[in-house]
Amino acid sequence: MNDLWYHTELDFRPMGEFPPSVGKLVWRFRNFFLPCTADGGRVYGTIAVLLEPRKSSAFITTARGKTTLEQWTTVSAVDEATRTVHASPVKATLNAPLLARIFAVNPWDSPRAVYAMVHFHRSLGFRQLPYAPPGTVRDSLRDATDLHYGFDIVDHGTFLLFDSQLRLIGHCPHTWDASHWSNAVDPQCQLCQRKKSDLLKERLQP
Repeated sequence: MNDLWYHTELDFRPMGEFPPSVGKLVWRFRNFFLPCTADGGRVYGTIAVLLEPRKSSAFITTARGKTTLEQWTTVSAVDEATRTVHASPVKATLNAPLLARIFAVNPWDSPRAVYAMVHFHRSLGFRQLPYAPPGTVRDSLRDATDLHYGFDIVDHGTFLLFDSQLRLIGHCPHTWDASHWSNAVDPQCQLCQRKKSDLLKERLQP
């Protein structure tokens, strides 16, 4: 298949204030972002957090080809007409167009407002979307109804969506520890048939 790819235009704008949520997500998911020794120590996966959600769609995310989670860049916009990712100071992850799409279909003033995302190369058994090469139109312009809560992409990994309190959007409460619960349930999860009190009891056992 001849895919259409995005390209990057560097804007060299100031990155802006670093959202505290970035550090919190890095710490929470630190064991999911380990260097790949077979690929020069590159770290795969990404984190994305809106910079000023009430003012713009700009977000901070990881740099392309990173070897640590301390290499960041800002995506100010993604132009779908020209397939251009506007970033500064360096190129963003190849997932940037898909991240922008998820933010766009879950805007700040909507019931499913997405404030942050985490993507790692591990499947958690969530609903699966078909694979497409990251950085292509086929990967980024997925149906909006598939992007309102977290998902797995076949042979690529998991995308988790968070609200402004860093609670998972649209996943059952057993997914992570009790302090990160949301009120949503995953209709495809068998454990969602169990009572929340039973789940809490299970999670708190030593």
